[in-house]
Amino acid sequence: MPVSYIHQDENVYINVWDITEDESFFVEKIDLLIHDLNTDYKQISQGHSRLQYLASRYLLAKMFNHSNKLEIYKSEFGKLYIKDQDINFSISHSEKQVVVAISKYPVGIDIEEKQRDISRIRHKFINTIEDSWVQNAEDILSVWCCKEVVFKIYEKKEVDFLKHITINPLKSNTFEAFFNKKSIEKKYHLQKFNLESSILICGIDFDFVVL
Repeated sequence: MPVSYIHQDENVYINVWDITEDESFFVEKIDLLIHDLNTDYKQISQGHSRLQYLASRYLLAKMFNHSNKLEIYKSEFGKLYIKDQDINFSISHSEKQVVVAISKYPVGIDIEEKQRDISRIRHKFINTIEDSWVQNAEDILSVWCCKEVVFKIYEKKEVDFLKHITINPLKSNTFEAFFNKKSIEKKYHLQKFNLESSILICGIDFDFVVL
């Protein structure tokens, strides 16, 4: 089906796609729109993972609306970027949806189905500060999404969600994230979007210098 949710402001452009199509819908179009130098979708063994991959690349290409085929590369830390484009993007997916965020700043995005219960692993990523305000399953899921977003913005590996990232709630549907690892200290403001069956959280690194 078409894009089910759009958010756009001066800093970020977000699209959500509800996956109702089968692979053939995307395969017929994807080779004309995008060239991912990191992954051949035919080598992705699990059918649904392959479908999520195809849907996310198709949505990315549609959002760029570029006349030439987009070429996707991967940095040494695994972050995806597009050749010859001074634009940042982030991709996430849940079981039935994919989301893409595009920004001139480093950006991170995460989407999760509201019904997902990760309370059994909360001890792996919720620290004592967060434990003082987390009250229910949605709070737990929101913390997880926020930390995924910060990890994506940071771009590098070896991040301990429990030790290096702390999330505090601000006013309605906004959070403050503190990242502290060795000599690196950062603060991010994150925005939560409540969709019908999912929660979506997005963050931007405004300290990044845009030339």
